[in-house]
Amino acid sequence: MAVGFVSPALRPLRKRRPFHRRNNTVCAADGPVSPTRRELLQAFAVAPLASLATASERALAAETRPRSPWDRLYDSRSGSFVPASALAALLRRDVGLSFNRCIVAGEIHDNVCTHAAQLAVIDGAARLPDAMPLTVGFEQFYRMHNMYLDAFIEGKISTGELLQKTRWAETWGFDPKLYTPIFEYCRDNQIPMVGLNLPVQFVKQVSNYGLEGLPEGLKQFLPDNMDVGNKEHYRHFMQLIGVDSSHIGANPDQALLDRYYEAQVLWEEWMSQSVAMSLKDRPGTRMVALIGSGHVEGRYGFPNRIERRSAERPYTVVPRPVAWTSNEGHSMPNISRPEVDIADLVWYTRRKIDLV
Repeated sequence: MAVGFVSPALRPLRKRRPFHRRNNTVCAADGPVSPTRRELLQAFAVAPLASLATASERALAAETRPRSPWDRLYDSRSGSFVPASALAALLRRDVGLSFNRCIVAGEIHDNVCTHAAQLAVIDGAARLPDAMPLTVGFEQFYRMHNMYLDAFIEGKISTGELLQKTRWAETWGFDPKLYTPIFEYCRDNQIPMVGLNLPVQFVKQVSNYGLEGLPEGLKQFLPDNMDVGNKEHYRHFMQLIGVDSSHIGANPDQALLDRYYEAQVLWEEWMSQSVAMSLKDRPGTRMVALIGSGHVEGRYGFPNRIERRSAERPYTVVPRPVAWTSNEGHSMPNISRPEVDIADLVWYTRRKIDLV
């Protein structure tokens, strides 16, 4: 299957300083887990990927094959389109100036091109000239999975063992082959991986009963200073789940919708707290956080909550899989105009249907 993206050259990076152990909180990793995050999001099936090559083979392939004609970046600062090869220059221009210690890279969970874009962002961040050590935060793992992520980076467990110990099939559910190149890049280059998420059962409790209806035993684990009053974020969330803005407040299922919104807020507050905790525990480091694009668009959710908790303004990248058109030999996204307010960088790439 052609995916229209060449992974960045994976030549060895500079030597990394040793990473710290983290305290794991809230609940144990073992035990029954139901339902999956995937079920909760009603996600689609994932197309299989080709088998993975070694780091040296990936490096050789990246250096000898041309870059994809299918990726274009819309740079909100300059108001212009640039090729994907300009990513490193954009990161050098912005990260460390307007932004410093956090980059948020969105994804469409089952679209391989958006994960390839995330890998390119990680690679670009790892090569920034300030040589700030990097960590990668994952929505796909829980905070209490960090002991297994540490073991994976240290080479003590394999990718398969990592997936088994974190109960990937039950806790996330998307095809792990979509993420394995990122996992292997982190291990090849000794970049610590950090779990950002919380158990999906906790979120489901909120979607069923609301924040006020939680048992007291769970309320003690809620992040402090949760913001459920952002009207723009509320409207954006309702739009994401297909609710007409004219019906907000007059919907017969309004109480249910409000509980769903509170569950979304819990997700974002917990994960932004995880980022803030990592930045605090690892002074002098930078994080690339990987998370679904719906949490990133417009900065309403995850990015603004990170900034509120850490005083670090994240640089945001949102992928947009779209149809493409060719004009005089040049491929461009087939859109009427770029989306100018959703992220610092909008990464236009191919739709899943076009990859088959």
